[in-house]
Amino acid sequence: MKMIIGLLSFFCLEVAAGPVRYWLIEEDLIKMGKKELYEEQKKAQIQPGVLGLKDLENPRYLYLTPLKALSSLEGYFSSQQKMNPLLDTCLHFKILSLHELKSSCSFSIDTLFSKQSSFWLYALYDIEPGEEKLFEEHLTSLSTKQSKLGSEDNRGVWKVLIGGDTPKYLICIGFPSKEKLKDASLASLVEEAGFKEILRDKKEGWVKREETLSSDSAR
Repeated sequence: MKMIIGLLSFFCLEVAAGPVRYWLIEEDLIKMGKKELYEEQKKAQIQPGVLGLKDLENPRYLYLTPLKALSSLEGYFSSQQKMNPLLDTCLHFKILSLHELKSSCSFSIDTLFSKQSSFWLYALYDIEPGEEKLFEEHLTSLSTKQSKLGSEDNRGVWKVLIGGDTPKYLICIGFPSKEKLKDASLASLVEEAGFKEILRDKKEGWVKREETLSSDSAR
């Protein structure tokens, strides 16, 4: 954790003046049998603008925090210094990562964050180094095609800046129900054949928007 905080603090100094939008993503893996206690303790600590997501297959929670400026990371870490012994007993571990929203690759991002898209299909794509431009061009072409077709789909694409071995991209697609989520094929929705040669690894799963763990001001 200390190493991640140090890297984020350094990175903040380097790019805070940039015009792009940044997101902090917190991943909490909790111990078996601690769900109720964890949620009770966690909801009292939710910061403004945070969107909470619950993994549908694992004892895991994700929190997406939009950053108006990277300097606001300081306020996030200050709030995390307040110890909560009960919450700590629920956690196996916590992972923090910094992401850049790729607007040109995304589609109907506001719909993704609406309560009508409470179920998300997500994938973390591990791309060959040096192939980021090709990958982003592929996703941008999909977004343009969807726009011309008047598609009702939505997609959010983030590039991982800090958090594990990079380059990595997080893609999230929203659905109005669990049934539609389970019927969806991520490979076809992002046309994976178009970048198969540069794909090193892929992890995917299902999450659900958790209102009690989201701020009232969350998008």
